[in-house]
Amino acid sequence: MALRMENGLPLSKFINPPRPIMKILVIEDEASIQDRIVRLSKSILDNRLSLIETADTIDEGIRYLEENTIDLLLLDLNLNGKDGFQVLREVASKSFHTIVISAYPERAIDAYELGVIDFITKPFDETRLKLAFERADSRENSGREHFAKYLAIRKFGLIELVALENVNYIQADGGYSQLFLLDGHNEMHDKMLKDLCKLLPPSFERIHKSYVVNMQLVKGIHSKGSHKHFVVMSNDAEIPLSRSKYKELKTLMNL
Repeated sequence: MALRMENGLPLSKFINPPRPIMKILVIEDEASIQDRIVRLSKSILDNRLSLIETADTIDEGIRYLEENTIDLLLLDLNLNGKDGFQVLREVASKSFHTIVISAYPERAIDAYELGVIDFITKPFDETRLKLAFERADSRENSGREHFAKYLAIRKFGLIELVALENVNYIQADGGYSQLFLLDGHNEMHDKMLKDLCKLLPPSFERIHKSYVVNMQLVKGIHSKGSHKHFVVMSNDAEIPLSRSKYKELKTLMNL
């Protein structure tokens, strides 16, 4: 059976874990590499890992993702001669993050533009995989050189790519995020705001616990009284600005 479970960590490992427990799917068709990824992941994550499963083909991987929830996908881009970008486009709108592990570094930029959290080039060692896990687990996007250029959304059963240059601001919406576009429309994204922030380029700034704005589209700052501040966008939308960000943004904008 190509899809198998690698579980069996003792229950005691899950008591008061230092970081959130993770569920991982590995889509890789080479058995030796697949086994190595599983072994290294268990070594690196230890009691943060609750489940790691594997799939040998694109179809098996997509079928598993349709029926189960995960936190992280480790994806090869060449699966039995088939292009892993098919999976990447399918899952780009999902709530989990994706790490690509590939022998084709020339495809890294395209993968980053679709919103992968990291791109590991084969061959790789435990240190490089550990760094990728840290990036997926981090609350910030510091240290990254490449960022998403598009955000994928699911509409009427189809995947559409929204260029970030057309996103005015993003608002947290429970377990989802609302993208407010320049044309006046808004779209739902399956990732929470905290997870989207890891993918966004530096031109996007989190100005409030519930809002991220495209700083290239900010006109100014408007205050109502001494404690209510707003960022004014190019379309005159006023977005709440937290007090902690108020002084920082004024300095950044030379106001």
